[in-house]
Amino acid sequence: MKETIKKYNLFTAILIFVALPLLFWALGDFPRRTILKESISLLTILAFFMMLGQFFLARSNGMVKVFKMGNVLKIHKVIGYIFVSILTHKLTCRSLRKKK
Repeated sequence: MKETIKKYNLFTAILIFVALPLLFWALGDFPRRTILKESISLLTILAFFMMLGQFFLARSNGMVKVFKMGNVLKIHKVIGYIFVSILTHKLTCRSLRKKK
């Protein structure tokens, strides 16, 4: 029973915080750019949604209580370190570009 709940919760979280932003990006009606710019845009969109997903990895959320706290904490740290660095790099690049 617990394994089924875990699989269902993981599938739902991946669907909401990864597949939905990818769908928004793919269906967006904007001119296509180079592969580098597209990949940076996609990475930024995913980083933003993964940071929103951090709120649902809180221990107070009922969905997360079926997992061990150590595993939740590891995933929380990995997502935080990776995607916060992406977002802060993106923001600092924009602020430096405006100063020139």
